[in-house]
Amino acid sequence: MKDDLSSLNRLLQETRNLVSFHHHCELDYPLSAELKSFLQPSSANIKTLPFSPTSSAAKPEAGETTGQDRTEGQTMGDLRHTLENCDHCPLGKSRQQMIFGEGAVKQGLALFIICDPPGPEEEAENRPICGAPRELLVK
Repeated sequence: MKDDLSSLNRLLQETRNLVSFHHHCELDYPLSAELKSFLQPSSANIKTLPFSPTSSAAKPEAGETTGQDRTEGQTMGDLRHTLENCDHCPLGKSRQQMIFGEGAVKQGLALFIICDPPGPEEEAENRPICGAPRELLVK
């Protein structure tokens, strides 16, 4: 029971950290009373941890490589080719097509957005994001 409570507190802290990080990146949510209340530490003295993107990442085992090591020097084309040929999970083995991202890499920088699995509209247009979400990104 204590481990469950500890895990729940950790999840709440990490969620607060993520929303706080989004706020610092000027990615804001409609600030409802409930969200405002959630973001405030409770009287239970729950502390917000400093943001660290690797705080909960597992350390590689001896002989393993990290993601950086495996992807160093890869281009978006290399990544696309790797993913098109990936069949490590049931989704990869059963898919009819792979919908890859789109856009341009400028000055060696890219924004990589991972979103929900494609729906019927995305499948039909072979685009990762369609409809209103796409219009918002284009703006």
